[in-house]
Amino acid sequence: MIMRHTVSALAFSAALLAACEPGEPDPAPAPPVKPEAGIGTGENSAPDPADVMSSNSGTDAPEEDMSNYASGTRIDVEAALASPAASGEWVTKPNWTGFGPPDSEAAFMVRCTEFDMIELTRAIEIDPARPVPAIIAAGDRTERGYWKADEDAEIPAARLEIYAASPVFDAMSGADTIGILAEGQPALIVPGDPQLDQQVKACRNDSPGTP
Repeated sequence: MIMRHTVSALAFSAALLAACEPGEPDPAPAPPVKPEAGIGTGENSAPDPADVMSSNSGTDAPEEDMSNYASGTRIDVEAALASPAASGEWVTKPNWTGFGPPDSEAAFMVRCTEFDMIELTRAIEIDPARPVPAIIAAGDRTERGYWKADEDAEIPAARLEIYAASPVFDAMSGADTIGILAEGQPALIVPGDPQLDQQVKACRNDSPGTP
């Protein structure tokens, strides 16, 4: 009888101890999965490029409108300068120095203008509404711009202004040939000349016209 009570007590104590022992800890919750960039519609999704473009529309600076500027064939400067100079002579007048056939209108003229600029005039006809690309070349120097129609000239002509300090004018001094080029027009190649050098010098010294 005593043994039966002893066994029952031991069994009860074992059950009580088992109930008091800590069990396995609950598993920690899995961390949220971060969506890959560009996938899904949550906060971490990459923005749609179309939306970015839409939000940026109208914020860029407007591009220069070049619709009125003619564009034709590319000017081959090297080939032009390899051509012989045109026949003609240099002439100096009170306000300009020019080159052209004897006893005829000058095909090319150089004169001083305001703001330390030198104006070049070439006898060509272009649309007043569509300036054409220009390249002035001498030696290894070039200057680019646009010929614009001279509507006040007695004969069809176009004008171009270049800063007097441009290195192309230094290259003209002593040059055998100088390219007066206009896109879509025959190349005009003129010889260098001391009269041209003197005109450039006068313009650089802020002396309108020629000495």
